[in-house]
Amino acid sequence: MKTVKTISGEILLYFYLLQRQDVGQLKDARVSFGFWQSRQDNNVSGVQLDRRSESIFGVDDFKEYTDNDLYNAIVYLSDSGLIDFKDSPDNTGSNLFNFKVSAYGIDIVEGIERGEEEKKVFNMTFNFNINNDVTVESLLKAEFGALFKASVL
Repeated sequence: MKTVKTISGEILLYFYLLQRQDVGQLKDARVSFGFWQSRQDNNVSGVQLDRRSESIFGVDDFKEYTDNDLYNAIVYLSDSGLIDFKDSPDNTGSNLFNFKVSAYGIDIVEGIERGEEEKKVFNMTFNFNINNDVTVESLLKAEFGALFKASVL
């Protein structure tokens, strides 16, 4: 089982790729999470991603992750200042939209090409183990080969 931090790293790379390909696709994406509660104590017990197959997470690269994994990873990225989005919560869940990779998120991703210290930060932040000779392009190809082929990068 992958950690939330590792899933967060994959999502950050995915959002970075989408933002580079077509910023409108990422900004216009809407992700709606419905929260359901335990009948016994009325605490939030789970999260459900509405219309997952039609969302930006409908690609095969994210099918093995639960809706809780995706929600927690997005919150982690936001709390870490790596992505920004708007949230329109209601009493049944959250509607997230207007996504973008922040300047700090871009620095983390592109930093892997600058030096060992930046690679170490990326690896520690996301529990990744990237090689010394990795580039942003090679990392994106390794993580999202099919999606990257259609890219203009």
